Amino acid sequence: MKAILRILYLNSPLYDFLTATVIEGLLQLRHERGVELVVASHSNYAPRSIVWSPERILGDLASFDWIFLGTNEGVNLKLFEKLDRPERSVCVDGSDESAYTHSPDDFRVYFKRELPIAMTPPENVLPCPFAVEHRWWTEGEPIRDIFFSAVFDPTTGQRGELLEELKTLEGEGIELGGIRASVWTSLNGVLRGQCSFRTWLTRRFAVGHNRAYHARLESSQLSLSMPGEGWDTGRFWEILGSGAGLVSPPPTIRMPHPFSESEHFIGFEDFKSLRAALEGARMDPSATVAMRRRARQHVLAHHTTKERARYVLDALTCWRGGQD
Repeated sequence: MKAILRILYLNSPLYDFLTATVIEGLLQLRHERGVELVVASHSNYAPRSIVWSPERILGDLASFDWIFLGTNEGVNLKLFEKLDRPERSVCVDGSDESAYTHSPDDFRVYFKRELPIAMTPPENVLPCPFAVEHRWWTEGEPIRDIFFSAVFDPTTGQRGELLEELKTLEGEGIELGGIRASVWTSLNGVLRGQCSFRTWLTRRFAVGHNRAYHARLESSQLSLSMPGEGWDTGRFWEILGSGAGLVSPPPTIRMPHPFSESEHFIGFEDFKSLRAALEGARMDPSATVAMRRRARQHVLAHHTTKERARYVLDALTCWRGGQD
């Protein structure tokens, strides 16, 4: 099948949540959408077979319909400067900050993870948060003997304060605190293609698959996500992928096909409102089950990595049509 779109992705050698989201999704859409993907690093689920050297990329530059520039450490910016095709350039900005990593004016389309609802972006800037990776998805309906979990450590002041307040909750089935990953769990990220072994030796953060952590989510009726450095966090999507009911402050960033409070997740503003919401959930467990099912269908329709990549491709198709 002849490729409809040929995409070059200059990706970080580190495991980057948003880059992994887009690459995993594009690989799933290769045959359905006729996408041929070439990358600069063996990372973020990209197999070695599609990794090209800088020399080969420069030699075949004219064949690419779109050139994606990822963010995070190690992205080959010098190579990107040599490509110099702004009419075909796309930035996938997965940084924690609302500030742009690069100038949107230098790109045809700019996908931004932390895009505040309160901000009016330029026309070519589109929201692009994380999505549910394939490894986060739980099939079936496991036994959920934990009523409520908060599976994180006090890594920020806000998380630490809330964890202390959560300790005052009464009732059975409450589990608080993170689950440390083993070295083997981290090394497993190399086998999954999240990064190379050489990269793993120096940077192990967020690499691997902590099975004990995900088992905790899968055993929870409700689980809490709290923002970290940015609002968007992997835990938000991990909880949704596990099938647990999401408990989270309402999103402050733009999202395609956003989640609705009460319909898809339990929202709260402070500990007082969180405690009241949990008390209500204990009294009406059937409402929690119904909410979880609605959220699951919404994720399948719009927020898997495959659907996030489809969103990206659909946006590019619009821009391509507009320029031709």
